[in-house]
Amino acid sequence: MKKLPLTFSLLFVFTFCLNAFGQDDSGFYQADVLKGDFSQVNAVVYVNVKTIKTVDSMGNGNCETNKGSGYCLYELTAEVKEVFKGKGVGRTLKFYTSPDADYPKEKLMGEQVVFLNKSEMAKVKDKQFVTLENSSRKIEFDIIGKLRKIKKTAR
Repeated sequence: MKKLPLTFSLLFVFTFCLNAFGQDDSGFYQADVLKGDFSQVNAVVYVNVKTIKTVDSMGNGNCETNKGSGYCLYELTAEVKEVFKGKGVGRTLKFYTSPDADYPKEKLMGEQVVFLNKSEMAKVKDKQFVTLENSSRKIEFDIIGKLRKIKKTAR
């Protein structure tokens, strides 16, 4: 009987820790932050990035070794899994992103949600989709569910 209150106390502390640390819903994944990014762009798409190609670089960084300072311009090709916003997005999507040169390009691969604008770039002839700076998000913290709700209210 004496162990019962201790068990409940430990269970409470464990649950609190899971909610406080394991399921952080702050920062990039808060609904109001997602709504802000959603409203700024032409397209919001859940993709699975399959290939990356280096297009250009700026600064002293090395885009192949992810060292140095500057920026790398990458062309990413992805399979489209779901479109939350954007007309004319097909089953395959080509878009561009320019992270810091020391950011590992391997982290750009895989499933993620990207916030895209149409932009004319000197290195690319036509208007192309380009990521909104610091907006791409991995599939975490129920981002898909939140974006589905935002999509419904944005109509």
